[in-house]
Formats: sequence, C-alpha cells, structure tokens
Amino acid sequence: MDGGRIYQPMAIDTKYVQTKNQVIKMERRILCALGFVVHVKHPHKLIVTYANILKCVNNHALMQKAWSYMNDGLRTDMFLRYKAETIACACIHLAARSVEPKVPLPQQPFMWFELYDVPERDVEDICLMLLKMYTRTQTPNWNRLLEIIDKARFGDEPPPDVKKEEPQKSKAVLAAEEVIRKAKEEAIRNGRLKADGSDISTPGTAELKPKSGRVSTVSNGHGRDRDRDRHRRRRSRSGSRSRSPHSRSPDRKRRKHRKHSGTRDRVDRDRERRNGRDQDREKDRDRRDRDRHRSRSRDRDRNRDKDRNSRRSEKEKSRKREKEVVQTLRKRRSQSPGERRK
Repeated sequence: MDGGRIYQPMAIDTKYVQTKNQVIKMERRILCALGFVVHVKHPHKLIVTYANILKCVNNHALMQKAWSYMNDGLRTDMFLRYKAETIACACIHLAARSVEPKVPLPQQPFMWFELYDVPERDVEDICLMLLKMYTRTQTPNWNRLLEIIDKARFGDEPPPDVKKEEPQKSKAVLAAEEVIRKAKEEAIRNGRLKADGSDISTPGTAELKPKSGRVSTVSNGHGRDRDRDRHRRRRSRSGSRSRSPHSRSPDRKRRKHRKHSGTRDRVDRDRERRNGRDQDREKDRDRRDRDRHRSRSRDRDRNRDKDRNSRRSEKEKSRKREKEVVQTLRKRRSQSPGERRK
C-alpha cells in the first residue's frame, strides 16, 4: 500500500502467461543485440575513490546525488557507450552542479576529470542524457522501434518468417501406429467394430458374440491351461501303464542324478561369475567417482587461487594509481601559477 493505493497481485491466467512469454522474448532479443556480452564494469566504487581524492567524500548530499545519478543511469544505454571512469566523473560533475549549495570543483589550469583521461565532451553528453531522462514523459513506441531495428538488420526486405518445425516421430512410434491401424481395419472387416471405430456390443455386456460353428475357449488363457493339464495327465497315465515302478535301473537313476548335479554346479558357477563381474563393476565405478571428485577439488582449489591472485593484483594496481593521482595533485598544488602556465 503506497499513499492510499492498494496493489493487487496479478492473477495467474492466460494474460499472465502471455506477458511472461513476451518479457522472456524481449530479454532474448536484448541479449542477441548485445552479443551476449553482459560483463559490465560498474563505476560505483570509482565515485567514492574520486570523491576521496577531491576531498568531497564527507559531503553526504553530493555523494547521495552522484550515487542516485549512477543508479538512474542504468535506465539508459550509457554503460554500453562510455567507460566506467567517464560515467563516474560525469555523475560527480552533475551532482556538484545540482546539489544545494553547489560544490566548486577544480577547473584551473584544466578540468579536474581530464586528469583521468576523460574528455569534456563525453561528460557533457552523459549529463544531457541523464537530464533528458528525467524530463521524458512520453512512453517510447516499441512497435516503431522494432520496425527500425528490423529495417536496420534486414534492409528493405521483409524479415523472413520462421516456420515452426513439427517434431518428427520415431520409427517405433510409426510402427506402433501402423500395427494399430491394421488391427482396427481387421476388426472392422470382421464386424467387431463399426466403421467409425466404436464397439458394436451393447452397454452392460462384456463379451462379444462367438462366431457360428466355433466356440472360443481361449478367453483369459483358461483354455490353454486346461489343455495343458489334460495332456500332462494323459502322459502320466501312459507312463504308469507301460512301465512298473521297479523297472528303472540304478544306473539310470545315477545318470539322472549326475546330470542334475552337473546342471546345478554349472548354475552356481554362472551365478558366482556374475556376482564377481558385478563386484568388479562396482569397484570400477567407485574408483571413477573418487577420481572425478579429486579432479573437481583440484580444479576448485586452482580457480580459488587464481581469483585470489587476480583480486590482489587489482588491489595493488588501484592503490598504485591512487598514489600517482595524489602525487600529481600535490605537485600541481605546490607549483605557483607562473610555473603552471609554463
């Protein structure tokens, strides 16, 4: 609630989904326009450094104004056009002129930001860009901007239409569809289904009418089980009639026992061989996991050392540059006006 105005959360419906997709599409276009180069050096810390050199770091109004200009500048494209040092100098320059009371900055024998190789033209352009942003009231015509971008990219020719490719079906899916189509045609030909594919059986019945002259005995597999049991009983009867229980010789029993024992030993050996292969496979997998974890930890330590060294070198460079700037300013202040003109 802001100033008596109540903000209602956005309903998650088709409008929400369309808005989200449009935002994602615009983000992708921006990334393509930038060439996916999103590493930007933010000049926020340079404001504090330059204000400290100018001895204005204790002026809270100036620092807050310059910081606000820096944050508002993210709404423009000045971070893509100018360097971080140029933007920081422009924000301090504009804040010193707009804050009350105004803060005088060194202008003789040259402007203070020329010490950092910042041209005066770029500083004025950035200040005008920020001031125009504050005075802008009309919303940009995004359709017109997109037309200009398309014309710049494709010229007078219309942009090519991107056709959505239909996903190709795999061979297994095509084969399954062909089998289902043939089965459906056969069922329609035999009269089990109608021409539109619906079942001809009336509601409440679970079986189709059997064909004339034949009775189906294969429903749910009971017919096959019944035939198998009948055949097994017939074979047992024939064996009992043809041979008495005492007609089998001990050699045959011994051979049968040897055969079963050999089969059992072979099965046991195969099982042990499979278990050994599984154990070797588990050991190899554990060894690979350990090697992978060790290599990842080495890479992590190496990257950490590299980042630490890079941060240390950057700090040393910044300190060295600050010392050089301070020495240059002290030398210029110690010189007389005549010597400065020379």
